Amino acid sequence: MTIQEHPMLNRISGIEEHFWNMFVVDAFIGNPDRNNANWGIIKKADGSFSITPVYDNGNCLNNRWDDETMKKVEKIEKLGYGNLPICIAKTQYSFSDNAKNIECAEKFNININDVELKAGAGFIVIYTGKIMTMPGLPQTPAAENIDISNDGEISGIF
Repeated sequence: MTIQEHPMLNRISGIEEHFWNMFVVDAFIGNPDRNNANWGIIKKADGSFSITPVYDNGNCLNNRWDDETMKKVEKIEKLGYGNLPICIAKTQYSFSDNAKNIECAEKFNININDVELKAGAGFIVIYTGKIMTMPGLPQTPAAENIDISNDGEISGIF
């Protein structure tokens, strides 16, 4: 259904221009999350309708990424890896990046600390908050160098 066909939207003066303006601004500020939950319609006392102001632009322009991290993202894209799946390294204790914010009762931001291309594995890792990740394994595991002699002596341990 188009705007012109919608029974309520087609009654609002300037609605098409409003949506086009919203689309242009979203493209300009890099807002990938415009949805029906962040605009609305107001019914006025006289029975007419108007569109609400646009809201929920909190994470636009990547305001939670520093310039160095953004340069890494741009480099990954220039190398042709921009479409790889993304793994987000964050705390397991919260939906936010703060392990102490267990309930997430109030609005929060996810702070991006770093980004790393794992081209061999075929994904990009985004690091958030205070997070420690497990190290990758070497090509030859250390266990291959461990041996036990007939006397019961262990060799090859660090």
